[in-house]
Amino acid sequence: MSVSHKIKVWLWPLLIMLLSIAVFQYLKATKPQAPATEISERAWGVEVMSLSQQDWNPHHTLYARVESNQRIKLVAPLSAEVKRLPFKEGALFMAGDTLLQLNPLEVNLTLQTAQAEFDEAQAAFDAEQQAQKTERKRLEQEQALYKIKQSDLARNQQLVARDLAAESSVDQARDALARQALALMNARLIVDQQTVKLKQLQARLDRSFANLNRTKLNVERSHVKAKVAGRVLQVAVAEGDQVNANSLLVEYYPLDSLELRAKLPAKTRLKIQQALDQNQPIQAWYRATGEQTALPLVRLAGEATSSGLDSFFQVPAELRHLRPGDVLEIVLEMPILRQGFAVPYSALYSSDRVYVVEQDRLVARAVSVVGEVELDNVRWALIEGELVEGDQLSVTHLPNAISGLLVTPQTFNGTRGRR
Repeated sequence: MSVSHKIKVWLWPLLIMLLSIAVFQYLKATKPQAPATEISERAWGVEVMSLSQQDWNPHHTLYARVESNQRIKLVAPLSAEVKRLPFKEGALFMAGDTLLQLNPLEVNLTLQTAQAEFDEAQAAFDAEQQAQKTERKRLEQEQALYKIKQSDLARNQQLVARDLAAESSVDQARDALARQALALMNARLIVDQQTVKLKQLQARLDRSFANLNRTKLNVERSHVKAKVAGRVLQVAVAEGDQVNANSLLVEYYPLDSLELRAKLPAKTRLKIQQALDQNQPIQAWYRATGEQTALPLVRLAGEATSSGLDSFFQVPAELRHLRPGDVLEIVLEMPILRQGFAVPYSALYSSDRVYVVEQDRLVARAVSVVGEVELDNVRWALIEGELVEGDQLSVTHLPNAISGLLVTPQTFNGTRGRR
């Protein structure tokens, strides 16, 4: 193969490749240019309201639990059969109704036994007391005889000294005096022993007297009549059961012992305590079937927790159909709030932050909820914090709200923000 032929073999592919590159570069240089994309910031539409300060009568919505401060337990005062137990669990009873009665025959037998024990102790005490009187008289006689024997000994000694009597008469007198001293000592011992025994019998008598009185009290408790209206919580036995002393029989609560327990938030608690310290009456309201019922605040709990302080409200007669464990939504009236702001709940973020609009951008402000009011049947929050009158508050709740977010404000119309 000649040299010129070899050059032609390599030259044509090289020319084709160079031509292709040239065409590609030409096409790339002459292609139409796409217009540049302009990136613009999105503006979020929000409704705004102009804030104005006013004096308000705020209230707080609380969830209160019905409780009873008197859960009374009836136990068996003595061992006997349950004769009457007319009310079952949940039953309502009125003042004067019989709640419990044990078998009167067994109760009377127990009373008779206690009375017999007392009578026996009284008789034993009286008998010992009479015996002690007799022994004391005997002691007095023994003492008188001892003195006589002493006189006899002294007289015989004088006669012997004057040689008017034999020495044996002195010995006999001394022997008689010794025997009398022993008799006197025995008499004293008997009296002392009787004194101790009399104290023992007195203790036995006192014990039997106390037992008799306790039995009489138990007899009264064996037939229980309700002093006030109430409701049965628990029945542990049935009629005809044989029960032992101190066994639980019935548990109930008086209707006038019902109260409502609700948790006061920490900030609310401080305002309520200040009002109570100034002797201002505090009450809540419960609304049902279109009617409102006043619930006076009775007291505050003695111990607070991290979640607040328990408050207790009186349950009036018209609500005594409620039962322990019921939960009610009540509205607590708060002291007057001076120069506060009322805003829809939709404006709140985590109950401690709102956003105002400045130069079409959101700006976060720290606030605290101090109560609520009802405007046109819609609940609005009362707030205090980093706000001034005239601020443009955003009432549209944006999930992506942050300070600096661009917004398009619109005037707020209507009462929104219902929870």
